Amino acid sequence: MLAMFRPTSMRSPLARRLAVTMLTLSLAATSLGAAAPARAEGQIRIAEQFGVVCLLLNVARDQKLIEKEGRKQGLDINVDWVKLSGGSAVNEALLSGAVDIAGAGVGPLLTIWDRTHGKQNVKGVASLGNLPYYLVTNNANVKTIADFTDNDRIALPAVNVSVQSRMLQFAAAFSGAGTRWLIPGRTLC
Repeated sequence: MLAMFRPTSMRSPLARRLAVTMLTLSLAATSLGAAAPARAEGQIRIAEQFGVVCLLLNVARDQKLIEKEGRKQGLDINVDWVKLSGGSAVNEALLSGAVDIAGAGVGPLLTIWDRTHGKQNVKGVASLGNLPYYLVTNNANVKTIADFTDNDRIALPAVNVSVQSRMLQFAAAFSGAGTRWLIPGRTLC
């Protein structure tokens, strides 16, 4: 889907309207999957994070797209935007009922889905972005992930929650590096 992205000025009005409608429906559908405390009808609380991945949410907020689509449907929607830093904070806000919808990465989504499956049943709706991941080292002896030793360390934004941590765990499991990589706090993860 990202390969098909073109700047807004290059897309037809119908394509723009469809994109806005899909984003609005996606955001609304996400709130149905999370348990939330009683609140005023027509109010929605959305958590967003810092960074370019949340650009779609920034556009929706700045252009008041959710409110506009709600008015078209005869609904008066009040959107409360909450800025959070990190997937753990987003997951905690969802689970506590402080927000209804959240923009987070793959790592936090996998974590919250796994921990709520069969309970609150938090669901993912759409990808906000997809970026490549690179493992960079200053050790000339490291050519593959299996070349790391117990003396090496890998810095991660968040152990067990970040997508970088999850991808590293998957890569280690498939590389034959052993399960020592899959134990957080020990060795590299």
